[in-house]
Amino acid sequence: MSLILQRCQVVASSLVVAVVLGFVSGARGEPLRVPPWRLEYVQSAGTESCSDKKEQQLSVAARLGYDPFDDAAPRTISVTVVSTPQKFEAFIEARDEEGQIVNTSKAWAPALRCDQLVENVAVFLVDIVDPVTVPQPPAPAESAPVAPAQANPPPSTPPVPPVPPPRSIEAPVRDTPAPPRPSPPRSPWVPKLMLTLGGGVALEAAPGVAPSFTLGGGLRWRLFSASLEGRYDVPGRDGTRAASQLGLALLPCVHPGVWGRRLFLEACLSGHVTHFWLQADRTNESRAQQNVFGVGVRGGLELRFGSLGGRLAVDVIHYDPPVVVRLDGEEAWRISAVTFAVRAGVVGIFDVF
Repeated sequence: MSLILQRCQVVASSLVVAVVLGFVSGARGEPLRVPPWRLEYVQSAGTESCSDKKEQQLSVAARLGYDPFDDAAPRTISVTVVSTPQKFEAFIEARDEEGQIVNTSKAWAPALRCDQLVENVAVFLVDIVDPVTVPQPPAPAESAPVAPAQANPPPSTPPVPPVPPPRSIEAPVRDTPAPPRPSPPRSPWVPKLMLTLGGGVALEAAPGVAPSFTLGGGLRWRLFSASLEGRYDVPGRDGTRAASQLGLALLPCVHPGVWGRRLFLEACLSGHVTHFWLQADRTNESRAQQNVFGVGVRGGLELRFGSLGGRLAVDVIHYDPPVVVRLDGEEAWRISAVTFAVRAGVVGIFDVF
C-alpha cells in the first residue's frame, strides 16, 4: 500500500513541474511592455511630403513588436521635423510625468530622403521608450507538498526528493548608448554665401540687341539678400555702329516664398556704375566712351534644389544723365531713357558662416 502512495506522489510532482514550465515558457513569448508615452509630431513648412505621425508610430511599433504610444499617457515625446536646403532634421524631446526634460536628441537625413528620416527617428524613439531594462526573474514556483512520511516506512524504498523549481534565464545587459547632444538651432540672422551667374540679352542698351552676362556674389538670409553684380554686354550692332558696356551694380533684394522651400519670388532695387563705349565705321573718330550712373528694378523667379537653383529675371534701368555718344562733333548714338535686360542663370547658396 505504501508503495502505491509513493508512486502517486511522483506522478503529482511531475504534473506540477509540467504546469510551471508551461507557464514560464508562455510568459516569455510575450514582449515586455513598458508604460506608454504620448507622441506629439510637428511638421514645419517644407516637410509636407514627409511621413506623418501615424507612419512614425508604425515604424516604432515594427521594431518593438507593439505600439508604445497612447494619446492619454502622462509622459510625452515631441518630434519637430524641419527642412533646410541641405537636409531634413528632427528635434526630439522627452518629458516625464512632471514635465521635466529627460532626453533630447536630433536625427537627420539628406534632402529629398524623408524615408531615411523616418527610420532614423524610429531608432532614437525606441531607445527612449524601451531602454533595454533587465526583467526581474519570476518568483520560484512552490513545489508540490510532500505527504508526511509514515511512521515505519519500508527500509527498501528511499523517499522521493522534492523537485527544484525551474531556473530562470536572465537577459544579457546591454549598454544603452548615450544620446547625442542636439546642435543648437541656426539663428535666422546668420547669413549664407550667395553666388550668381546669368546670361541673356539687353534691349535698348545698344544700337542693336546685345548679349548680356552677369556674375555676382553676396550674402543671403531667409527673406533678404545684398549682393554686388558685375555686368558685361557684348557689342550690339545695327550695321555701322556697335555699342557695349561694362558695369557694377549693388542689389538689395527680397525673396518671399510662393511654394514651400522650392519656388521664390525675387524683387530688387539696383544702383549701377557703367562705362559705355561706341565704335562707328566711316568716321574720323572711330571710338567714343562715357561713364554714367543708373538706377533700376529687378523682378524674377527662383527655383531651388538644395544648395543650387535656377533663376529667371528681368532688369529695367534708367541712366542719368542720358548716354549721348558724339563722333566728329555729331551725335552718333543716344541710349533710350529706359533699357531692359532678360537673363536666365543659376544661383548657389552655401552655409559657410
